[in-house]
Amino acid sequence: MTENELKQQEMEHYYSDLLSVILADGKNGLVPTLAPKFINCNYEEKSLTIEFKVNEWELNPEGILFGGLTVSMLDNAYGFLCHYFAGDRFISTISENTTFLKPGRLNDIIQVKVKAASNGKTIVNMSGEVFNLTNNVLMATSQSSFMMLNKKVNL
Repeated sequence: MTENELKQQEMEHYYSDLLSVILADGKNGLVPTLAPKFINCNYEEKSLTIEFKVNEWELNPEGILFGGLTVSMLDNAYGFLCHYFAGDRFISTISENTTFLKPGRLNDIIQVKVKAASNGKTIVNMSGEVFNLTNNVLMATSQSSFMMLNKKVNL
């Protein structure tokens, strides 16, 4: 097995473990409520893809997915990817820019793919796309930067 294949396996196990902790029974908050589903990751391209289903509570009065929840889906995906590089260090979003292209609707399956363009000792710069699998359309594009802090986190 090559080193990249080993790193790929390590990355897949990392996300399996991370999401099992975050989504464990009894966990509260936005992330467990959004219920992200791991789809895949790619060590070589430094990417992560997760999926969400649009639920009724996520709709605005016009019956479309709140933009802020689309951003939350992206922010979670970015955070999960950044955690891989940060190890046991806390991370913090320092900027996020999202361009909305199409709406999401009730029961749509939304796939979020994020990639790290660069990951240094302190800053990770990433880009992302939000794709509506139900309608086969690109919903949003995004860029984000995260800072890895010197404080340790225990999940």
